[in-house]
Amino acid sequence: MIVNPEQHKQVSRKTAQLELDEQPPAEFGLEGLFNLSPDLLGITGRDGYFKRVNPAFEKIMGYTTEELLATPFISLVHPDDQTATLAELERQELGTPAVHFENRYRCKDQSYRWLAWTIAPSQRRERLYVIACEQQWVKWELRPWTDGVGEISGLIVSTEVILSQVLADLKVAIAESQAVVTHDPLPTVIGDEIQLIQLFQNLIGNGIKFCQDKPPRVHISTEQKQKEWVFEVRDNGIGMESEFFERIFTIFQRLHSRTEYPGTGIGLAVCKKIVERHGGQIWVESTLGEGTTFYFSIPQERQGSHEV
Repeated sequence: MIVNPEQHKQVSRKTAQLELDEQPPAEFGLEGLFNLSPDLLGITGRDGYFKRVNPAFEKIMGYTTEELLATPFISLVHPDDQTATLAELERQELGTPAVHFENRYRCKDQSYRWLAWTIAPSQRRERLYVIACEQQWVKWELRPWTDGVGEISGLIVSTEVILSQVLADLKVAIAESQAVVTHDPLPTVIGDEIQLIQLFQNLIGNGIKFCQDKPPRVHISTEQKQKEWVFEVRDNGIGMESEFFERIFTIFQRLHSRTEYPGTGIGLAVCKKIVERHGGQIWVESTLGEGTTFYFSIPQERQGSHEV
């Protein structure tokens, strides 16, 4: 069949226009979905600040975009939820593709709303994609490590079992770095199992990550004092100077660039909050080039309220 070239052009133009007409309008593209979503959508940097938020944030939380971009994400989380939130962010940094958690987020009128969060890294892991849905039901004030008045619940946990779980979670990092992790006999303590797992994982993970040109070696031991257990996590890593002993426990404080050593700068801040919540203390001793030892204490008996 012979087709007139001009007719063919006209048919092609009509076909193209029909295809364009069938495409969703611009406001329903990715940008439109971002702006029109009833859920809170955002992008955060590894520095703890939002880089972009959608209009739902202002509608639900009351803050302007400018206010949110100028405020650290964690500072708007309810104080009682900050430890668990930081722990989830650190878990994501350690390689979990996406994390899901709930917390109370402060509105501009100073009220709190329960939000269910999903956070996943960008392809290059430089930024995090954030989705939050408002919980429409009332959540009971039940926290796994407290009994409602800020005290540690009477849960006896084995730190040897906790260490076994941590080593299983870190098996890939241990294998890749050819690390050797050893320990003395460890006691049972009164505390929250999930948070103590996070504590040991962060401290041991640091010993594996901040290594020199030799395989990392990490040793965990403990000493029974009069009223507390004092744990020691010793490594043979790069060490640090004494002027940084306090700074490392501050959130988002890093001693090295991410190109040298990956991380968010929140791991040790999480450790400090967990230990303090259990009524103990955490401190560090280190020599540059020779290694680092972290110490933390956990009372042997149930303690009163310890606000963080």
